[in-house]
Amino acid sequence: MPGTLVEEFFAHRHRRSVVSSFVPAPHEQWTPPVYVKSKGHAESIRRSIRRNLLFATIPQDTMQVLVNAMKHVAVDAGMNIVAQGDVAGDTFYIVASGVCDVVVDDRVVGDVCATSTRNFFGELALLYDSPRAATVRVRTRVECWTLDRRTFKCVLMATTMQQRALYLDFLGHVPIFSTLLSYEKMTVADALREAFVESGDIILTEGSTGDDF
Repeated sequence: MPGTLVEEFFAHRHRRSVVSSFVPAPHEQWTPPVYVKSKGHAESIRRSIRRNLLFATIPQDTMQVLVNAMKHVAVDAGMNIVAQGDVAGDTFYIVASGVCDVVVDDRVVGDVCATSTRNFFGELALLYDSPRAATVRVRTRVECWTLDRRTFKCVLMATTMQQRALYLDFLGHVPIFSTLLSYEKMTVADALREAFVESGDIILTEGSTGDDF
């Protein structure tokens, strides 16, 4: 199963996962870390995480905060980045250069490399307290970008609260939503998703069936 993510092994073999109990306190004084990187590196990171469903709906400004927060790590050949059975994993990795083998029960079942469209692993560690389902072992020296769970959750919590306030304000000015109760408006607000269109793009076509608002 070349190219398969570590977490996909876990998903098939162990259906019970525990959502991480870490919840940043609302009053917690926290500033997202910023690690300086070139525009090229930042764009490469952005492309990688946009291919992951976990990050698919993150707004562009929040994406930039996460990109800034990713830390560079180098690991030598023969070292394990994560080990099967580890329970302390809380980091997401993007492989920027080099190749890693994915090892399950002492058998190589795939790899993760910089040139792959899925050059990342560990994303579910940002959400779940689960043992690592596989070992990721460095075949050739790798350069990685890493993101920790605390940063991810703090950034997303702040963004979610800001977005919800913005959407609720918008819904309060839309006549067809004026009769909704507060919790109903909040449900609608949480269901809204951003869509980006370029100048000249067609949003609606006359005569077509519409299913978006």
